Amino acid sequence: MCPAGSRHGDIPTARTRTTTWILGVYDPACLVTLAGVLMAGAAIALAAVGRIELALVGLMLAGLADLFDGAVARRLR
Repeated sequence: MCPAGSRHGDIPTARTRTTTWILGVYDPACLVTLAGVLMAGAAIALAAVGRIELALVGLMLAGLADLFDGAVARRLR
């Protein structure tokens, strides 16, 4: 299944570079944001069970994802 607006055989450009999944079409910036949200949720769960060190690592990774999602979006648009 091709992303909306593209034809089979088109060479992907910055505007058509997307990933098709079961739930829809996601661009790489959204995937980076989603990774950050999932890492933040994992950090909360780790902190709730007392794994503070791992929770801090998860929060740092979530922060890095938040830092880079805008740069990814600007670069690909």
